[in-house]
Amino acid sequence: MAKAQSTTQNAFTILEDVFAVASTLLKRRKDRGVEKLHSMSEATRDYVASLPDLPNLRAKAGAAAESFDELADYALHTDIEHVVTDAAAFARKHPMATIGLALAAGLLASQFFRSSPVEVAKKPVARTAKKKAKIATKARRKVNGTAHASA
Repeated sequence: MAKAQSTTQNAFTILEDVFAVASTLLKRRKDRGVEKLHSMSEATRDYVASLPDLPNLRAKAGAAAESFDELADYALHTDIEHVVTDAAAFARKHPMATIGLALAAGLLASQFFRSSPVEVAKKPVARTAKKKAKIATKARRKVNGTAHASA
């Protein structure tokens, strides 16, 4: 009985350690996210300054900059668990908006990953003897100046 309690206590201790590490990592990511939101807000404000001839667009962009700042402050001062609870409540109240946001986030993520430099191991293309012969023939014709269409 004592051994079972000791094992259970060890499991809870390990679980608490895992949650502590995960919480620390999420906090770091959250801080980076807050910085990025503030930089988005600043970039939006710079864009607003360049629109003297478009007052309606200027007002909308200014409101967007304020929204970025509010979201950054919310993320900075709110625990991760509370953010998750708020997101779940929003999803229940506004399912269509949630679907739209998920699609937009997916598109942004795909663009981000597509533009990220990723090294892909290139396999050599396997060529049959017939293809190699055809390529060699075209090369000889080109060198000899007798290049013409072949079937």
